[in-house]
Amino acid sequence: MFYKQFLTITDTLNPNLVENFDYWLATLPKNNQKNITASAVSSMLGIKYSFAKLILKFSEEQGILEKYYLVNVLIATIIWLLSQKIK
Repeated sequence: MFYKQFLTITDTLNPNLVENFDYWLATLPKNNQKNITASAVSSMLGIKYSFAKLILKFSEEQGILEKYYLVNVLIATIIWLLSQKIK
């Protein structure tokens, strides 16, 4: 196992799931590391979305992953235009 923090949840989640996620995460290319979503994990590992969300949350709590927020450019533009109209 690459991330020893995952050993603490193998009794809660399926150990194979945890090990597969651990390996997938450890071998993920650097340019993809900021784009991890529950949907991507769910699809990649063939697991339920709720499990993917749970393991991502655990990873964040353990300092393995950090959460990043992305704002859609279209939404940001609309918000900016509306703020200009209000002035």
